[in-house]
Amino acid sequence: IGQALALGSFAWAVSVGGDSATRRLRTLVEDDPGELAYERGYFLEETFVKIIPKYPLGAGMARWGQMYAYFGDRSSSPPIYVEIQVTGWILDGGIPLAVIYYIALVMATWVAWRLATRIPLGEPLWILAAVVVAYNLGAVAISFGYPIFMSQQGMELWLLNAVLFSAYRIRQRSLEEQARARQSRAEAA
Repeated sequence: IGQALALGSFAWAVSVGGDSATRRLRTLVEDDPGELAYERGYFLEETFVKIIPKYPLGAGMARWGQMYAYFGDRSSSPPIYVEIQVTGWILDGGIPLAVIYYIALVMATWVAWRLATRIPLGEPLWILAAVVVAYNLGAVAISFGYPIFMSQQGMELWLLNAVLFSAYRIRQRSLEEQARARQSRAEAA
């Protein structure tokens, strides 16, 4: 089924995109994989080699993206191109912001992991915890290739974590109330 789905999807893409779709696929296969990977890695290298030394504590707000388009001072500062999330954090708040944000992501993932390992398998909340762990790990990985926290996906990450943490707390309160009720019934008997 998977192969048929992949073949059908490719046929659909070619019918919609025409020759440009096949040319793009051909470049992925013909080009050196190392060169292709370096195209993405270049942005991370540029961040560490050029941007961090120039702006270790940030370049100030409204230096890239939509904030620059709306509020940037075009007369004194040119826009800075941001292709990956790390670069955006470095420009907005420098090394401290990037470190703090990654610490927040690690902590959120760690808490979600702890919940996923504490909740009994098969419970709906366990499934949510496992999904949140996977989503968090994916977001961390994507942050090195795309400014994910400037999009809906970044908002979804924090929303999913908040839902998980709140649902776990509600579950814990419910279990505590059930335990108190059982204890009251046992004392009454």
